[in-house]
Amino acid sequence: MKIKTQILCLSICSFYLSYGQFSEARSKAEVLLTELSQTYPGLSAAVGYGNDIIWKSAVGYADVANQVPVNPSHQFRYYSLSKSITGMALIKLIDEGKLDIERPVTHYLPELPQAYSNVKVRHLINHTAGVRHYNGGEWMKISRDHCPDTKSAIATFIDDELEFVPGQEHSYTSFGYVLLSHLISEISGEQYNSYVKKNFLDPLKIEDLWPDQSEFLSQQVKYYTKWNAEKVKATEAKVVNNSCKFGGGGFVGTAEAIVKLHLAMANESFVGRDLLDKYYTAIPGDKEPTVYAFGIGDNVSTSSGRRYHAHTGSALGASSVLIVYEPDDTLPKPLVAVILGNIKDSEMNSQIGKLASFFIDDIEN
Repeated sequence: MKIKTQILCLSICSFYLSYGQFSEARSKAEVLLTELSQTYPGLSAAVGYGNDIIWKSAVGYADVANQVPVNPSHQFRYYSLSKSITGMALIKLIDEGKLDIERPVTHYLPELPQAYSNVKVRHLINHTAGVRHYNGGEWMKISRDHCPDTKSAIATFIDDELEFVPGQEHSYTSFGYVLLSHLISEISGEQYNSYVKKNFLDPLKIEDLWPDQSEFLSQQVKYYTKWNAEKVKATEAKVVNNSCKFGGGGFVGTAEAIVKLHLAMANESFVGRDLLDKYYTAIPGDKEPTVYAFGIGDNVSTSSGRRYHAHTGSALGASSVLIVYEPDDTLPKPLVAVILGNIKDSEMNSQIGKLASFFIDDIEN
């Protein structure tokens, strides 16, 4: 492992593996991450191919005030990337014969209000159930609470009216995935976090991906609302508790950890090919198609024509973006790329495809 450090009002820490074919891609990736550091106080990124992490890098600061540089072991809030983990848990329950997404959610949660009798599980997965999203100021209010379990987390919204007839419209909602987290807990007979840990993290020996507020988060970065790269000054975000968000946005971890998790998924480590195809394939609404699969998007690039799966996450103090490419005629193995940052800003979203393309170009050429 070679460690390269460069200081230009920034601290850049890059880790290289023995994949000589990716030397050009790594160089381009470093430049891209450095450019993004004008927008983000701290960044961490990773790319995986096949079964391996082929590049990981950290740029900027984990703690601006104390000039603590970010390194790839630092943990960031994933926010809505967490939904892709919930999707994995749902597919696993299907594989275990415990879940049918065509059934009403009340089949599994009979205590829910009567309005949910028309909500199928698939409506929750693809955001067509009519469950509302956060109201103005509500995100911050919830972020001052602590939820010991998923039942306490759904109390915020479960008695509210649905916003439309299930299946007839599409409206993105994190609360829908909090309800799915509760569904997973009730069907499995385990706490949601425990089910994820036992079935996905423990088999991969991933120890740096946890629910927010976990006692095991020993290297979490500081989060910010303002950043001046020229003066190296930042305004720290308010401290929040994301325990009530569960699989809708409650995980924290390293870039490498979530890349490893998605590589394992793409390599059929958790379910077979048929269910993996189901995980990645957009679930249509009752009236219109959607691009939303099991907690991850299902898209086709307008420039390359290549199919890809992606998700973003952003809220107070953090941003994240994930992209997954399945194997195809010119890409023999799955490729996964992730960028994490410690301020809310969408600039990284437009760069994740470019980051992945550096490595895909090396593979194809």
